[in-house]
Amino acid sequence: MKSEQVNELLYQALETELGGVEIYTTALRCAVNVDLKEEWEKYLEQTQNHVAVVQKTMETFGLDAGAETPGRQVVRHIGQSLVKAMEMALQAGEPAAAQLVAAECVTLAETKDHLNWELIGEVAKKLKGEEAKALKAAHEEVEDQEDEHLYHTTGWTRELWIESLGMPAVLPPPEEVKEVETAIGAARAKQAGRNGQARSGCFKHREGSNGLSLSPAKFHCYSISPAQPETDPPGLCWPTFATRRGGAPSRNFHSATCHHVVE
Repeated sequence: MKSEQVNELLYQALETELGGVEIYTTALRCAVNVDLKEEWEKYLEQTQNHVAVVQKTMETFGLDAGAETPGRQVVRHIGQSLVKAMEMALQAGEPAAAQLVAAECVTLAETKDHLNWELIGEVAKKLKGEEAKALKAAHEEVEDQEDEHLYHTTGWTRELWIESLGMPAVLPPPEEVKEVETAIGAARAKQAGRNGQARSGCFKHREGSNGLSLSPAKFHCYSISPAQPETDPPGLCWPTFATRRGGAPSRNFHSATCHHVVE
């Protein structure tokens, strides 16, 4: 094991987390979708904790968290560039476009972050003593969260792009709805989400003189309101669910917003 390169990995991991705090802070200014904003708020809080986790781990290695390395400087430059890209998108004055740019920037940042922690996990398997214990503890605390950050944000970026192209999108994305934390799980959720959307027979709801009624039509639900009744399964259009189960819409029906496009 090359100890110097292990140290470099930790320096880059710390800089990635520090940059992540700035990236999420800026991304939240770009967020329009309520569900996405809530997700990023959680990820920002977790990333702030990840900074502390890496700093604590570096203490075990006897490393100065303030030391500079060429690799760390490159990581910082990339992070600052992503923040600048989001600032440019915000200045353009198109909220939906800025949100999409932010999703792309977060995905790029989380790709590096995810790689760092994957490598830390591999190093932890080879080291011994207190350093190994420190790495294993840090990896166990952070790994699942980093998986979620990458796979969920990738799903958001894909679906926001699909929506921007004028095609039916699945929002929140299947990765979030199914709470995936593995690459295989993300791939399966993506496929299931797109297949489910393609064959879903949704019902367009309308307001009539006698109140709400449901009438069958060739419509596909591509977005759901975050204000779903608590009894609804996540990610399922409430009007569709009400119809499929054969029951009348609940008193919460008005709180759900179902957007549709013609098949």
